[in-house]
Amino acid sequence: MALSADLAVFAVDGECHNLILPLRAAAADIFYRGGLAWDSATGIIVTAPADAAPFRGIVAERTTTLAANDRVRCYIFGHFLFANANFTIANEGIKFRGTSAQADDPAQMVITGAGAGIAGAVGVLTTVETTATDGWLYVNPTVID
Repeated sequence: MALSADLAVFAVDGECHNLILPLRAAAADIFYRGGLAWDSATGIIVTAPADAAPFRGIVAERTTTLAANDRVRCYIFGHFLFANANFTIANEGIKFRGTSAQADDPAQMVITGAGAGIAGAVGVLTTVETTATDGWLYVNPTVID
């Protein structure tokens, strides 16, 4: 299910460099804080990607876009805390991908390789806080996928 509110478990690591840029939205939509934003195949962002769509960023603040080309502030680089049942010690150092069915929800990220129902790579799990509950993901889409 797509996000319907800002994430309750989401943090930005203040010890690391993080970069926010304004990205253009594909259409009217609600982008929730901590949600994943994807490339629409035309260089603008959407919350519901196609299979293998490139990851573009993490929404920095809730934004309601009214039309195509409205801007959404997104982190495109950094270290972030998310809730995800797949975040286990055994998966530290592993690349996580989004799913095209659960598009903007980081809790749905998986370690499955590219294929049907799988969007692009989001980041690498660096540290688990509570196994199968939450952990820190390093995000740098320019080198991930």
